[in-house]
Amino acid sequence: MKPIKHLLPALLLVIATASCGDWNSGFQFKPPDTSTAPAPYDTANAVRKVFRPDGLKIYTIIEGTGTIPMTEVDRFFGFYTLRLSNGKIEESTYSDGNTTTPTLLSLTGLIRGFREGMIGQKEGARVVLIIPPALGYGSSSTHPLRSDTLRFDIDVTTIID
Repeated sequence: MKPIKHLLPALLLVIATASCGDWNSGFQFKPPDTSTAPAPYDTANAVRKVFRPDGLKIYTIIEGTGTIPMTEVDRFFGFYTLRLSNGKIEESTYSDGNTTTPTLLSLTGLIRGFREGMIGQKEGARVVLIIPPALGYGSSSTHPLRSDTLRFDIDVTTIID
């Protein structure tokens, strides 16, 4: 009787799973619609260009007018679009028609190149960051973007310190 007693939970799990039917029927992965993301910001006439020896490029397209510059521990509301070097949009806060609700971002939780590129920016800033793999996901052996140079087009709406 003891062996059956130990198999009962497993048997109940099999029956419950089988009775649920195909839980995945009808589900289709739909990539986000990024058609409302703005075109890449023009870096040719940036008001400030910083090219660091480690490969990070910081283009300030519009200087922010806020009074407090961002620090490495700040959070901010803003919009961004991440493009790969081939121009493909990988991620955007503008996805699925969002053009009015900024996203809360914490610099402490972001990749190194993003954090370092945003230090000193102010509210109202428009920034383009070109981040080499070593400052992006290059230290990860499994991240799908570990070998990619990343381009972030960023608009800072509100800094929360």
